[in-house]
Amino acid sequence: MEKWFYAILLLVLFDGFQLKKIDLKVQDVHWTTSPEFLSVAMGTHLIAEKWKHFRFDSKKLINLARGLEPCYFRLGGTAADLAIFQENPLPYVRPSFSGVEKCFSISAWGQGACEDLSQLYQTGNFTFGKSDWIQLNDFIKTVGWKFLFDVNVLLRNGDHWSAANARSLLDFNHQQGFHGTSWELGNEPNAYFHKFKIRLSGEQLGQDFRALRHLLDEYPGYENSSIVGPDINGVRKCANLKKDKCKAVLFLQSVLKHSGRAIDKITWHHYYLDGHKATLKDFLSAEVLNSLQPQMDLIKRGLEASNHSHIPIWLGETSSAYGGGVQGLSDRYVAGFLWLDKLGVAALNKYSVILRQTFYHGSYALVNEQLNPNPDYWLSLIFKRLVGIRVLELKQGLNNGTLRCYAHCHRDISGGVTVFALNIGHRSEVIKLGNQLGNSTVLHYILSPPKNSLKSREILLNGQTLKLNEFKDIPPLNPIRTSKTTHLFIKAYEMAFWVFPELSLKICS
Repeated sequence: MEKWFYAILLLVLFDGFQLKKIDLKVQDVHWTTSPEFLSVAMGTHLIAEKWKHFRFDSKKLINLARGLEPCYFRLGGTAADLAIFQENPLPYVRPSFSGVEKCFSISAWGQGACEDLSQLYQTGNFTFGKSDWIQLNDFIKTVGWKFLFDVNVLLRNGDHWSAANARSLLDFNHQQGFHGTSWELGNEPNAYFHKFKIRLSGEQLGQDFRALRHLLDEYPGYENSSIVGPDINGVRKCANLKKDKCKAVLFLQSVLKHSGRAIDKITWHHYYLDGHKATLKDFLSAEVLNSLQPQMDLIKRGLEASNHSHIPIWLGETSSAYGGGVQGLSDRYVAGFLWLDKLGVAALNKYSVILRQTFYHGSYALVNEQLNPNPDYWLSLIFKRLVGIRVLELKQGLNNGTLRCYAHCHRDISGGVTVFALNIGHRSEVIKLGNQLGNSTVLHYILSPPKNSLKSREILLNGQTLKLNEFKDIPPLNPIRTSKTTHLFIKAYEMAFWVFPELSLKICS
């Protein structure tokens, strides 16, 4: 292995490439993400779809889900504000007016495809019952996830949220002994007028969150249930504006001001691209990747200005492109660059949890309609296995060009470090390791596309296709080991995880 590795290294150096160098910063102050940092979401509309092909008893699906624990599972989205709980609901009949079928489609749900979404709100409400709730909670328990449920906030009593339906759900939830659920209230409320021709102010929503807190406090054991929100969107539209000019940030500040201490985690939604317009070039653009940081800066400044910077921040719904993703791109190898970089950037910005839209359903899903893992599933699985919660900084900040590198303590190896990287450039890169990382044993996990096809549905780990074995189990993820390593090598359009198991780094012990 080492002869092969250094032969390629010499070849690259001979080709005149400039060496990049990385080393760990000495950190007096450090921070951690949540153990559930990489989490997943699904759309509430799947209830109305009778869960499509999502089979709760599928061994394959259970194994794939278990591979991502510990993990939050959010059931939410636009349809959360159409869902009504009834223990024994009548069979759901879809509205028949023109355009609704598009709203229920994979690529268009809740993303403005209907000519009049207010009409959908008026006629498109649907019910879910005890069987839906039980099988969902049983599945979550089986796979070791934590449940985050988005409650319908558009059930109103005049100007105020009507808690009656939520109370019915909590009564049933309590009877069944389903504890530990976290709760949201509404989805992208600052966009309600666009979606439903309904206006809801930040002040009123803040008061609604207080009402939800009071409701939960009525139930024994629910006093410490987390409330997560307000799940705003639209920050990308004003990334170049000041915080006091951005309507999304002003709405967020208003909600927090009037919610008291009801909200435990602050959420906003992020997508890099428009799923109806994005191209392969966009998925390989450093400019697109760099667009996330200004939005995070805007949110940070807004929270500091309103004295809420102490509350943990989540990306409450996020993926490559809104509108269900980009068919043929969001479910292919190339989408991994956007996903891996977002995880690195979010951790550096002290985000606690990132909820990937979606685990199942849509072009941006981790698991496809046949319940087979897409490339981003495997990337997420490897991230879960190798990357720990303690975030490290690199001296040389390689996180804004075509080569981007990040570092964390290893998840399980005491004193160990994991560096992960992506190369969206068209040439190979060589990285020289500094004093803390250099001359070390390294475990190499190199991800690449078969036949250099960025649109491949498959992904290779060290040259071998990742796939479930014949028993529907996750295969071993075997690295390549080198000793006394002084340089790392990453080809064009590869992603890599490099584990340093023998560093004995005190901060990671």
